Amino acid sequence: MLNVNNINDGRIIFMGTSYFSVLSIENLLKYKYNVLGVVTTTDRFSVRNKKLFVESAIKKYSRLHALPILQSDDLKNYLFLETLQKWHTEICIIVAFRMLPKIVWNIPIFGSFNLHPSLLPNYRGAAPIHWVIMNGDTKTGISIFRVDEKIDTGRMLLQKKISIEMAENAGSLSIRLSEIGAYLIVNTIKCIFYNCIAPKEQTTNFNLAPKLLRVDTKINWKATLKEIYNKIRGLSPFPGSLSILEENMFKKKEFKIYRAYYSFEHHPKNIGTVEENKIFIKEGYLLILECQLEGKLKPFWQKQIRRDSLVG
Repeated sequence: MLNVNNINDGRIIFMGTSYFSVLSIENLLKYKYNVLGVVTTTDRFSVRNKKLFVESAIKKYSRLHALPILQSDDLKNYLFLETLQKWHTEICIIVAFRMLPKIVWNIPIFGSFNLHPSLLPNYRGAAPIHWVIMNGDTKTGISIFRVDEKIDTGRMLLQKKISIEMAENAGSLSIRLSEIGAYLIVNTIKCIFYNCIAPKEQTTNFNLAPKLLRVDTKINWKATLKEIYNKIRGLSPFPGSLSILEENMFKKKEFKIYRAYYSFEHHPKNIGTVEENKIFIKEGYLLILECQLEGKLKPFWQKQIRRDSLVG
């Protein structure tokens, strides 16, 4: 149990990067927790304008709320570690950050705790929200565990299970999970302060959720209708599900599908036939609602692909 007179006196640092983590730190401040500072990535060059630096979502939020910010790409850097140690941290909360070396996660007196958007041990890895939808699962959730040497393997503190809606995509599910996670973080800190929960070891049977590669985003038009639909949902709004159009044997172009619906209506057409905003496959067809042709703004008119053939 933490040796403090008030739960809000506990010394906390927060590590995060993306918008997924913003609601969690927002909730910590809402409930008046003592957030000493924030650790995030260094600023990156803009994808569109290489002369501009882009701050992480967490850094933007932290600046607005006058929180001390610590940035480093080298988490074993002497000055970085020295600053962390000077904060005399009791608890570290990690949401959507990166794998930490032991020399970092071992600094807080009572440990480092990570929020992961899946029902661990299922979907350990970098892209759990994408993979759980692409695989057609109907349940997912939030897990909070104590960090150890391996990726997402630490002892479990709390979990919250939710249902995945039939038309939900990775973007909308991410928002829901971030909202749930923000409140679970508060409950976790209370449990740590009051020693009201016994961490449990994770089981050994699980699916992995590795970082998405280009090959993972490509649509196989010979797959089942539900598999294609789930891939589109799981990769929307980013990075988008990829397909190739073949104008002729010398020219191919890419397009991405972001939103679609499906029908099991029987038809005599060849797999990959494109008519209006429909793509026909063996079991029925996909009704394309939003897509983007390479080099074009989205959405583009489906007449642009009507003359071409789908590859894959």
